[in-house]
Amino acid sequence: MATNRPGAAGVYAIPRSVPGLGLGETTYRAPVHETSITRAAADALLATHDSSQREAEARRANAKKLVESIADRASVRVNPVQRQGTAGYLRLPVRLSGGMRAFSSPSRALALGIAPSYPRALSDLPELAAMRERTEASWPGAQTLVRELVTLPTHSHLSSWDISEIQRIMRQL
Repeated sequence: MATNRPGAAGVYAIPRSVPGLGLGETTYRAPVHETSITRAAADALLATHDSSQREAEARRANAKKLVESIADRASVRVNPVQRQGTAGYLRLPVRLSGGMRAFSSPSRALALGIAPSYPRALSDLPELAAMRERTEASWPGAQTLVRELVTLPTHSHLSSWDISEIQRIMRQL
């Protein structure tokens, strides 16, 4: 699926720029009781099954290329642990000392579709203040992820140029 044309990696920047979508935000939603899926939703899922399987395979292949090219970097931590199932890689999570600040040009990284993951830890959200007070926990791992976790694009529209540029910018770390 990959081509040699530049620019598909940054496609994520378009929906990310729409404020109402809340991409890149930490949002808490109170749990709700499960409900049945509608017949129309079930039909839509069945109709898109094959194309979603192809997209998942492309994402796994792109994630594999990226992981193979950056896993040996001392400043990059990729967690390849797979407990059960098969990773879908909607995005590839990577921990960097310094997070987005680790890049010599964070704006270039953003243009390639590399994005910070969590702006705030769930434990810092006002909706969870009561739980935080009850448990008196500090959740240092959550704070570490806020500082260090970035995600790389893996979608099927990445060109070979996009993948090479992401690999190049990651190797500079």
